[in-house]
Parts: sequence; structure tokens; C-alpha cells
Amino acid sequence: MISITSALFTLLLHSSITFLGTYPTEFNDFARTIIALPDMGYLVIGSTDAPDAENTRFIRTDPWGEILESTTPPYSEMCAVLTNDTNIVQTYIYENSLIVQKLTTQNTEIWKKSFPEYSHYFPKEILLCSDHGYLILSAYQYQESSIQSVLKTNASGEVEWETIIPNSAPTAVTQNEFGSFLTTSLTDSGSKVSVLNSAGEVQIEIELSQIILRDIAFINELIVVAAVTDGIICLNEAGDTQWQYLSQDTVEIFSLSETMDNCIIASGSIMENSERRAFLVKLNQDGTEIWQNQFGYGSSFRSIFVQTCSDYGYCLIGGYIENATLNSFVIKTDSEGNLNQQGFESNYNFNEPPSMFEICNPVMNKSVNIQVNNFSQPFLSLIIRDLSGRTIYTQVIQGYTGDTQITVNELHTGTYFVSASTNNSTESMKFVVIR
Repeated sequence: MISITSALFTLLLHSSITFLGTYPTEFNDFARTIIALPDMGYLVIGSTDAPDAENTRFIRTDPWGEILESTTPPYSEMCAVLTNDTNIVQTYIYENSLIVQKLTTQNTEIWKKSFPEYSHYFPKEILLCSDHGYLILSAYQYQESSIQSVLKTNASGEVEWETIIPNSAPTAVTQNEFGSFLTTSLTDSGSKVSVLNSAGEVQIEIELSQIILRDIAFINELIVVAAVTDGIICLNEAGDTQWQYLSQDTVEIFSLSETMDNCIIASGSIMENSERRAFLVKLNQDGTEIWQNQFGYGSSFRSIFVQTCSDYGYCLIGGYIENATLNSFVIKTDSEGNLNQQGFESNYNFNEPPSMFEICNPVMNKSVNIQVNNFSQPFLSLIIRDLSGRTIYTQVIQGYTGDTQITVNELHTGTYFVSASTNNSTESMKFVVIR
């Protein structure tokens, strides 16, 4: 027997939007970071092994995760950050120089600095600093040793200082409220945390043997690190462990961030029933789990970056394998880590009463009927997606007035989202099929 429960909600233009956007490619492609543009959408920056191109891939999406632009620009090792004045500062390698460039969100250049003396650097992250300058975390190879460069600029992109840390392949950087910079890096024996003062002088180094550190945050005057197979570790500046979170040994943690309510959000992957899925968990400041969620389909979703958004939701990005190719994905959740709807647009007209969905299953185990009442628009686009965001069913109805019923056959057990869009409104309903 199939039991179906449903809840009707209407999406307004400024309501919180969630989606799972997948971006298949012909060649291996992995997203690394994302920038949320206020009320405009997202910039997704990653890498690709496409031949006859540099290794950078750039995707611009609308607020619902749909691609507006996808390019492989002629430069490499690109990183970017949103500024306080809602512009973008990016760094990359181009024509044997390290470039630092400020642009508007419409891609108009404000200023550009070129540093040929740093052409051998591989930027890993660019950080907006509390003094409105920028810190570029880079790596380069000298003989057989990985070396970390921490390059600080002012607000105009001019270099103020540089600190070199040997035996150190950098993975992440943050700044605390006291103006100090904290970096994580891989070493010959594991990883280390380096604390630099505002002038770039190394004050503290914390060695963590046999542990892989990939991200760092400074929360409640403590250091919190993403330690991959060792979960999330909280340290004081003496290197003493205050707490450690690892819900099970199949979890990987690659990225973390502070939430709007001063908790910790972290992402990575989890193995469930021989399938690897993207993993999102929220902890309080003591490391106690508040909630967790899993996303993705197939067997290879792995999130490597998470960001807290201005609407209190979260963005995860990473990669998955399909048809033997590594592809990119973006997941946007609400503040509770849920996907409530799947990437569709709404320009709701308050003068038009919303249509009403009804869902029933008159034929046991074979079909689900979707009833749309009082339909009086030139067209109606109906889309059903599963929890991962894959489209299960689509239909466009043209020029019909009145009630209409759509029958969808052979839905498997699971949660689905059905949305109906006209030229001025979109409505959605979530329903669960249980066999």
C-alpha cells in the first residue's frame, strides 16, 4: 500500500530558495569555492582537466542554481572573494604573473595588479581581511619541499608583507577577531596550524601528527579544524584538544564555517550502504550535534566546501562521478539543512489566487494522480523531482482552462517535489511515497 502525505506552500520572490544543481561535464571537473551574490545568484569556481584550456572553470548561476554562464578562462589557479562593497576581488596566474584584480559583479574592472615575481605561486585561497585588505594563501614547490606563502595586500592590492613557512602545503586560512591569521597546512608528518600576527610574524605552530587538516575557523576564542577522517577537532592555542566530533568512521569532514547563531556548520561525505553522499552537520560550540543531513544520488557525492549564506541557509559544493566523469554540484539548503524545493523561479502575482494541488493514488503501487484546480493560464509546466534534485517527470500543458489531472506511473518509495509554473507564479508541494 502507498501512503502519501503532502504540504502545500507558495513560493514568493524573496523567500528562501533551496536547490541541488548538478553540472555535468565532458571532462573531469571539480568545484572548489562559491560566492553568493546578493539577490543575483552564485559564482562557482573550480578546476577542469579539459584539453586546450587552463585548469580554471567558472560558472555563474541564477538564484535557483541554473547556469547563466560557464567558461574556462585563459588563466589558472583562480580564487575569489566578495568584498564589503559587494564587488569581487580575484587572484590567478596569467602570462607568467600572479594577478590580483577587483571587479564589479557585472565584470567591470576597478583595478588590477600584476606580480611577475610571484608567477611560481599556486593560490589556494584569498581572504578579505578586517582592515579591508586581502590575504592570498599560496603554495609553491622548492626542490622536493612544499612551501606556504602568506601574502598580505592593502585594499588596493599593493603587497604589504609576505611570510614563508617551509615544509607546509597550505590548505586553508582564516582571521580571528584579534587580527591574527590562522592557517592549516600539510606536513611530512601530518598537519600543522600556524598562527601569524597582523604583521605576518609566526607566533604559534601546533603540530598534529598523522592528521589531515583541510579547513579552519576561529570560534568562541578556540581553533576549530576540519580533520577529514578524524572529524572536527577543537583546540586551544596551546594545542590541547577541547573536544572532537566524529559521528561514525565512514564520515569525512572537509570544510567548516561559523553559522549566523554562532554554531558550527561542516560538510564532507558519509558512506551509507556502499554509497557515498554529501554530508552536512551542525554543532553547537561544545561540539554537540544539533542535526545532520545527507544529499546526492549514486555513490560518489563528496562536498569539499561549505559556506553560511546571508539568508541563514548553507551552500555546499563538490563533485560526483557519473558516466566515468567527475562533475560539479552545488547544494543550497535552508537554515535547518533541508531542501524544500528544487531550483525553480517564481514571480508571484498577489492578485491571482493560487491553484490548489491534490495528490492521490487511486491505483495501488502503480500510479499517483496530481490534480491542479482552477487552471486558467496559457500554459502550465509541471515538474517532479526526487530529493536529490533529479528530474523524474516533466509535462507542459498548453491553453487549457479548468481543472486538470496528471497521472504519473511507477514512482518508487521516497520523497518528491512537484512544482507547477505559469508565466507569473510557481507553486510546490512535497509528497512522500511509502510502499
